[in-house]
Amino acid sequence: MQSRSNPMCGQTYTHIRTYAHTHIRTYAHAHTHIRTRTYAHTHIRTRTIVASNSRCNCLLTGIRQHGRDKHMRKMDHAASTSLNTGRNVFIRTGQTDIMYGQIVEKITELKRAFARGYHGGAYMQEILPVAPSKSLPISAEHLWMLHRFVKENPIYHNSFEQEICSTCCIAYEGDINDYLLDSMKHGSSCQPFYPTWMISAFMLAYMAKECGCQELIDIGSGDGRIAFCGSLLGMHSRSIEIDDSLIELQKRLCVLTGIDFGPACEDALELDYAGMDLSGVVFFVGGLPQMGGDVLVENLLQKINVLACGGTPWTIVLAGAGAQSGPAASRQADSAHRHDAHGGWGTLLDRYGLSVIGKTSLPTVWTFDQDEETPYIYARPSTSKI
Repeated sequence: MQSRSNPMCGQTYTHIRTYAHTHIRTYAHAHTHIRTRTYAHTHIRTRTIVASNSRCNCLLTGIRQHGRDKHMRKMDHAASTSLNTGRNVFIRTGQTDIMYGQIVEKITELKRAFARGYHGGAYMQEILPVAPSKSLPISAEHLWMLHRFVKENPIYHNSFEQEICSTCCIAYEGDINDYLLDSMKHGSSCQPFYPTWMISAFMLAYMAKECGCQELIDIGSGDGRIAFCGSLLGMHSRSIEIDDSLIELQKRLCVLTGIDFGPACEDALELDYAGMDLSGVVFFVGGLPQMGGDVLVENLLQKINVLACGGTPWTIVLAGAGAQSGPAASRQADSAHRHDAHGGWGTLLDRYGLSVIGKTSLPTVWTFDQDEETPYIYARPSTSKI
């Protein structure tokens, strides 16, 4: 297998040789030895050797052994070193918007193909690609860290390899019921814990950074995956969650992944955002409009509007309502939410003078069995520039 001429993460060459030996030798040079030459773009040479016909085995074996294998410890070191420098996953090319759209289309294609062929009984399931490719130009180091977040996360209990649309992936199965019930105990919680897919969280944070944001605050952050991805991309993240059990989970993931994404057990509506010395901040809000998220967002906008008055630019990202968006209990949303051009947020955006600067639709836990993904709306004050 060979991958070439990737305009967003440089040029990646992957050579796979197949041997008949029973002894498996794994070399993950994409992580342990990264040769980088800085010219107009970056060249990353990747050499992977496996001892079976499955292209998934190399990384899958490595992920299973990451706590014990010396190669994986080196991979951890290489990944954390590159992440601490704030190096971007993608190389800016002037075709970023086009490439972003192509990546989202590929993710959607993989999700729908996986859903059609899935016969398991897990409460939640998602997939992550094993390696960078021309259609998914995400760096090997960052893919590794996304897998690590999932592998260390106790909401997942099983994984298996699967080739989907000629792309080698690892499928993860899990159950959020314990955390879901806990998250519903809080009176000011506007939506129970329903996570977006890990790769979706990564793309959401990446788009925010491409919009010029340097800081990320995720409100109703669940297990912290969006804030984690923000830190992964070199942004300064804060992860705000009112449920203490989810915050304990986030703190554990900070330790196990080596990425601090700022978990804090707080009521988002009680925080003083003006006193945080924010600059170029993006707010992600976990709440669909038909599930009470509109109440949370309106109260939040009343607090953060003072930032724009003080000259602090900010952006807000809202999960919208598609034709059937949301958990089963929320799919009886009224037609105004379903057919709003901005995913149910149009009225609120107009009321607070916010302009939509971008939209994307990505897989979430609650759209797994649906043909439409969850729309995400990026908006900021009309006078705001980042």
